[in-house]
Amino acid sequence: MKKHVTLLIAALCYLSQISFSQINCPIPSAHDNINTNNINAKVSNGGYLFRDSGGNFAGFQVPYMNSESPATIFAAGLWLGGFTGLPDNPNLKLASVDYGSGASRYMPGPLSDVGTMFSATSCEDFNKIWTVTKTEIQLHILDFEDNGVIDNPNSNIVGFPCRDNPNFFAENGFALPMVTDGLNQGYAPFFDRNFDGIYNAMDGDYPTPLEDGNLIPSQMSWSIFNDLGDGVGDIARLEIQMTTWSVECPLAPVLDNTIFTSYRIINRAQDPLDSLHVGLWVDFDLGCFTDDYLGCNPDLNTFYAYNQDQIDGDTNGGCQAGVPTYSTQPPVQAVTFMDTELQHFLTYQNAGIGAPPPPITGPGTPAEYFNYLSGSWRDGTPITEGGSGYDPTSMDIVDHVYFGDPNESTEWSMESVGVTGGDIRAIASTGKFDFGDPSIDLALVSQAVFETTIAWSFHQEEGLDHLGNVTLMFEEVEQLRNWYDNYGLSSNPCAIISSDENIDFGKNVTLYPNPNNGIFELDFPNEKISQLQVFDVSGKMVWEKIEDIENSVTIHLQNTSSGIYFLKGKTASGVFYKKIVVGE
Repeated sequence: MKKHVTLLIAALCYLSQISFSQINCPIPSAHDNINTNNINAKVSNGGYLFRDSGGNFAGFQVPYMNSESPATIFAAGLWLGGFTGLPDNPNLKLASVDYGSGASRYMPGPLSDVGTMFSATSCEDFNKIWTVTKTEIQLHILDFEDNGVIDNPNSNIVGFPCRDNPNFFAENGFALPMVTDGLNQGYAPFFDRNFDGIYNAMDGDYPTPLEDGNLIPSQMSWSIFNDLGDGVGDIARLEIQMTTWSVECPLAPVLDNTIFTSYRIINRAQDPLDSLHVGLWVDFDLGCFTDDYLGCNPDLNTFYAYNQDQIDGDTNGGCQAGVPTYSTQPPVQAVTFMDTELQHFLTYQNAGIGAPPPPITGPGTPAEYFNYLSGSWRDGTPITEGGSGYDPTSMDIVDHVYFGDPNESTEWSMESVGVTGGDIRAIASTGKFDFGDPSIDLALVSQAVFETTIAWSFHQEEGLDHLGNVTLMFEEVEQLRNWYDNYGLSSNPCAIISSDENIDFGKNVTLYPNPNNGIFELDFPNEKISQLQVFDVSGKMVWEKIEDIENSVTIHLQNTSSGIYFLKGKTASGVFYKKIVVGE
């Protein structure tokens, strides 16, 4: 996917539209866990990421084993900024969130094409996150492929908030507002089996994170929010649609340590939004929070955290307040803009630790927030190469701090500078910048869309030191980018319909009798099966056999109720599925 801006044509909506002042919106409170690979990541519907629901612990744990597993990110948030009225009457618009506590700039729900809420209940209705899993999608596909009919609809798939879903109200209890006709802003992305432009799970459609492909995610969640809440700066009337997803592929193992967030940002105001900056604020805590270094690689559109030395935390691998650490195996945590450029990258110090100079501490005013978003320090001083990057007397102006390889002592990095102490935050931005130049048509006009996908990837290999893992990260981010850039090509082995499995719907496998009473035969001449599993229609596994089996097997489903089940078998050549009907 490449960066693109889609001009949208305004249309009347069938629902009444009311002003935000008439609505008592709740602070976004929905949370979900993305946890189908090595990562356990907590996401919200309020613009902030990786904070647990109590706001006390880091929410990006990897490799995840249990609640005591170490984490690499304490919190992250979406920052947005731009101007109306350029060049003569600039009016700064700003939205930001960090830890997700207290008042929120972001509110749940979509906006109309004049930047208002659709109804008095929109906030409550959309104060949720919709989620679907790989198993649910695979069973849905099998159900449809079997006879061209969905016999056992899955409510998570049927009720997913995709464009013009005719079943949405029945599953969710409220209407999905209409969107501008014929253009790319229609809620959650999906695979459109019959290309009619309408999401209908009963036609075999299903959610997929990348709309122009048939990639099946391991897990996919979706939420929608806007910037009409309370916060620093004037509202821009932006609608944000966020898809969070993971995917499996044994030929790209870095995916086991990666999740993605895809943002679709729509200008619902009547005025163009100029010089849009889309930023990610990140509080990296790589295990112990006292010894992290940050850097970036503009060529990869990546910024990252690594450890100051070979031991995470103190000399014994411990940390204050009992925070779990990576001890002698400190990893690297990377964040990569997959289809837009890393335009700016800065770090700033926590003013509460040590005595950092005020210009390199956290922002307070709207102008200070936008200064960080647009690649300058809190007081507007540009970044200059060398040292901390703050030197008002220098003319060596650059767009990124610490862009050198920390393995190279002659390149600019926190490692080569020898930064000590402090608690560091990162702000990285991408976007559309023209600053009122009428010769450059880059303003986000009314109803236009800006899209970007972010990869959050973890990198660690046994035997590598803290800098060796930085080199590993560079290599694996290249692999990740290659996979992403080619996911839809038939030459990409991970682009097949199940992500990591070659699905065969069992043409050479015979199951009989069917219907049955829970006892049936499976014949597969000249094949060897290594694993058999049976799932109910909810995706719950009710039976499993793991051993090599040749030619045939008798299966006894004990204590199962009448209904539809799905058999999954794994062979050397791939995976097959069969539908089972169990009667009385």
